[in-house]
Amino acid sequence: MKDSNNNDKQMAKIDFSVKNVGKEESGAGAGDFAIQTKDGEKHQVYGLNANNFGDAIAAGKTLKGSGYYEIPADQKEFTILYEPNIDEVTEKIKWTITVPSK
Repeated sequence: MKDSNNNDKQMAKIDFSVKNVGKEESGAGAGDFAIQTKDGEKHQVYGLNANNFGDAIAAGKTLKGSGYYEIPADQKEFTILYEPNIDEVTEKIKWTITVPSK
C-alpha cells in the first residue's frame, strides 16, 4: 500500500502477470481490473497514475506490470475483479487480497 493525497484513502499497488493463452494477439491492462471493497463499492483504476500497465500481448507471451487503485484507508481486505470491456468474456474472475499489517 502507498499513501494517497487524500487522508481517507490509500493507494493499492497491485502487480499483475497476464499470459495470453490464445492463438491471436490480445490486449490487457490495469483498466480491465477493479477493486471491490467489503462495503460493495467498486474502485476503478486510478487514472492519474501514468505507471498503470497496459499493452498488446502476443499469443503465448506474458505481460507484467502494476495497476494503482485508490481505496478507503480502513480497508484491509478486498477483491480484485477482472472486468474487461469486451463481449467475449464468458466467466467472471476474482481474487481476494488481505493487506498485511505494518
